[in-house]
Amino acid sequence: MSSLTEEIRSYASQKISQARRNGYHETTLIAGALVRELNLSNRTPSVCSALTSKKFLDENHIQLKGCEGPASGMSTTMRYTYRILNPEMPIPAGATKFSALKGAGAGVFEAEGGGTAHLHGERGEFYSR
Repeated sequence: MSSLTEEIRSYASQKISQARRNGYHETTLIAGALVRELNLSNRTPSVCSALTSKKFLDENHIQLKGCEGPASGMSTTMRYTYRILNPEMPIPAGATKFSALKGAGAGVFEAEGGGTAHLHGERGEFYSR
């Protein structure tokens, strides 16, 4: 009998394999979607941990490019974006969990026209309060 973590990794691996077969170089998995699809209850932290584990990344020849969601990192709204690597190619030197997070917040202010536009708006409202 396999553990819950193994079941989660196996299911997510199928999603990665499908993206690879479709020729994608990147794919995104959403923790809440896996929770629903696997019919899990109160297991979101297990899903989030499985999706970021070194074992999952190594087995699937992927690199965590970024993650978006609350600071806790344990929510159904967590979005994990992976770079799909060529299985024959080694994982890039110096690739760590921290380096994979570089640019993870790039889209945070996108709806407001970018970070600079957000700051200008905040500064403009500062004295009107």
